[in-house]
Amino acid sequence: MKFLAGFIFLATLSTQAFSQELVKSCTFKFDDDYSGFSTNTFEVRKNGKVYLGTMTTTVAGQSTSMEDEVSINDYKVRAGLNPEMIEDEEMGSKLNFGEGLIVHAMALTGDLDMGEEDAPEVNPFSAGLDLSKIRSVRVYRAIGEADDIGSAAIIEAKDEDAKDLGSFMGGFLVLPCLK
Repeated sequence: MKFLAGFIFLATLSTQAFSQELVKSCTFKFDDDYSGFSTNTFEVRKNGKVYLGTMTTTVAGQSTSMEDEVSINDYKVRAGLNPEMIEDEEMGSKLNFGEGLIVHAMALTGDLDMGEEDAPEVNPFSAGLDLSKIRSVRVYRAIGEADDIGSAAIIEAKDEDAKDLGSFMGGFLVLPCLK
């Protein structure tokens, strides 16, 4: 009887795990001096009325995962955004959240003139698409603490004709989604 109860419990957990609908996924690779080369996947799944995001990072064959609640929002993006807007408090306050992510991405993917001796020669950040062509975004954003995955966001970009330009990981990093 205990075996049957255990089997039913495991079958229920398995069914619940697989009943979550995959809404969006972004796999990206990153190489840094601290942890080395990593492959990362941020998956957003719908579980009832709640969206959950799981960030799985694999370094040297070892994987770790973190989970957080996710919000999904659409934003219009105005033409003429530029990386200098991130420094202008007045202009920055007029940006919607999606535009703020685009301006942040522009700043991170721009020139590396950081004035630091140990600055990398090649910018490791890229959105993998022309940020100036974006006119709307759907943002899948982890809403937890920024020290977990709360600053992570998948940005799904579209141009003025609503044509898909691609997706990239934004928030703390800016890297193209490979799939």
